[in-house]
Amino acid sequence: MQWSKLKTRAKSFIVPSLRKRIDFHVTSYRWSTDEGEKAWVTVDGEQVFTASWYRHHYAGAKRTKTGTLARDGRGKPFRDPAVPTWVTEAEELEQHRPQQFGDALRTYLNIQVVDALKSRDPFIRAMAMIDSRVGAERLLKNKPKSNDHSLVRLFYALRVQSRQS
Repeated sequence: MQWSKLKTRAKSFIVPSLRKRIDFHVTSYRWSTDEGEKAWVTVDGEQVFTASWYRHHYAGAKRTKTGTLARDGRGKPFRDPAVPTWVTEAEELEQHRPQQFGDALRTYLNIQVVDALKSRDPFIRAMAMIDSRVGAERLLKNKPKSNDHSLVRLFYALRVQSRQS
């Protein structure tokens, strides 16, 4: 499914009071045909979440004091030996690939909202928090915990706030 259609369908599920405030974006470059370079979410035009291939790929790499990648003599980044896999580190740091975001939106459109609220995927759960099919009682029963993904917590707070205004 084309990005524009995916975005339109996903936005159609958002509660009307938030539909114009929340937007999804993706960018890719010609040299990167297999995956987008960056996906991001904005609320009221302000970027609140970013999924970046580069950030995800180098999430487990050691950094210098200035924050740049520490590299060996051949120019390859040093990996932190304490981190078993870069993917694990990336997920803990909320560094996701843009493809994960797109895949989650596609999945979200094809599952029941009850299943979306229980999903382990943070993007699917975040979308369920702002879904117009989720009533007040069900929303309150699914309040995110402090260790949940920041996007889940943000979308929950926006939904609760929109109900009060």
